[in-house]
Amino acid sequence: LSVPSTAIQSPANLQLLSRSGQLSSQPVGTGPFQVDSWFEGQPVRLQAFDEYWGEPALLETIQVSPVIDIEQRFDLLVNKEVHLAENILPDDVEFAEDSYLYQVDYREAINVSYLGMNRDIVPFDENDVRMAIGTCIDRVDLTETHYPEGSIAATQFVPPSTFGFTPGLMWHYFDTSTATDLLSSAGYTDGITVTLTVVDVATDYLPVPLEIAEMVKEQLSECNVNVDIEAVSASEFYALKQSNRVGMYISGWSADFPGPINFLNTHFGKSADLGSFGAALPQVVDLLAEAERSADREHRRELYDEVNTILKEKVLFVPLAYGAGTWTTFEDLPGAYTHPVHREQFALIGPVDEVDELAGIGTEEKPFIIAVGSEPSTLDPSHAINDVDFLVITQIFETLVGYDAVDEGLVGILATEWASNDTYDVWEFSLKQDVRFHDGAEFNADAVLINFDRMWDTKHPLHVPDGDGFRYCPMLFGAFKEA
Repeated sequence: LSVPSTAIQSPANLQLLSRSGQLSSQPVGTGPFQVDSWFEGQPVRLQAFDEYWGEPALLETIQVSPVIDIEQRFDLLVNKEVHLAENILPDDVEFAEDSYLYQVDYREAINVSYLGMNRDIVPFDENDVRMAIGTCIDRVDLTETHYPEGSIAATQFVPPSTFGFTPGLMWHYFDTSTATDLLSSAGYTDGITVTLTVVDVATDYLPVPLEIAEMVKEQLSECNVNVDIEAVSASEFYALKQSNRVGMYISGWSADFPGPINFLNTHFGKSADLGSFGAALPQVVDLLAEAERSADREHRRELYDEVNTILKEKVLFVPLAYGAGTWTTFEDLPGAYTHPVHREQFALIGPVDEVDELAGIGTEEKPFIIAVGSEPSTLDPSHAINDVDFLVITQIFETLVGYDAVDEGLVGILATEWASNDTYDVWEFSLKQDVRFHDGAEFNADAVLINFDRMWDTKHPLHVPDGDGFRYCPMLFGAFKEA
């Protein structure tokens, strides 16, 4: 319930805009900022909500600007055209670290990048082919070359700081000779030619996607695997996967919450996308379902260890790196900090006079500008799917529970307290009082229920798909109501 997809929207605005297609650009929440304006291809402008129930934002206006070119993001910071740049080049990070003018804050690497293979598509239906590719990639060299400080070569799908990671379980040894022999044993003595699909959008887990893809291509060529790189947009990639037409690809996953369900169940459980790794492994699905039902932490740990071992043997993917994201600002920018699951609070940045003095940008009329790697796909929490969506939505909306900005522990936001029954399958939340949405509507239990019913019940009159269509609901809760 800390995931922004479960944020609570104004029921009045849902009734007004759900069927019009305008909800994604004109959302109404309870957060410290409200939407001033957003049009496709333009920055998102946020205005402080003067009647916010909590501590008011220290900045009056914030602008989140998509800057696709990773080099340009740092150039804009150097030229004092933006206040904060997310995920700049490793060389620029090093330069900024050596300069007294900038402050680099690292986001803990609770994510994973990986090379995925679809077992339903030839030649990845052969275990030896997947194993050959799995032993042909030098993950350490890849991480050291293309990732910033704090990143780690990956050994499994779950990051090491997350419950569900198996200590001591290492990935297959890098060995080009063994990889070539495995291809031959699979009947490909002359090698194979494959397409490697990649989305060219910089993220924590893929800071320079095309450069990473090129290095993977170069490494695989040493093992008789000839690669053609296909760069696509995020929407094209998702459509290709949904239609089961992607054989091999580079992708990744940032934690929505730091737990094994978010990493393992999402990708390998009963509700996983078919087009990611092919038909699910029944044994893995059963183990994950058992772990999901159990409240015994040690029993769950044993089950996740077994899952991780099976995934290593089946080589559905090659783990590449756990990537440390970065925020680069002018030195000691008040209130700027990173959060491991992208829940940074812009309301804590400021005050304005200090920001302007540090940035050299000048007047209070100008917004605080943040340069990010891509444009949001939507500002409707129920349809949000990526880190930029969540970063912006976190400023506008609030969830029942969330993360403390200081110690990152779970705290109440719109809920004041909660408790469960003895079997942990019924939970009761007490809600904060005297909270109003940006449109003046009252926040109450009815508002919470409408939001969850709209997301979960496919027959609800407000369950109107947009874009990827409530994609997070089955990932978080197992299925829609009709299923």
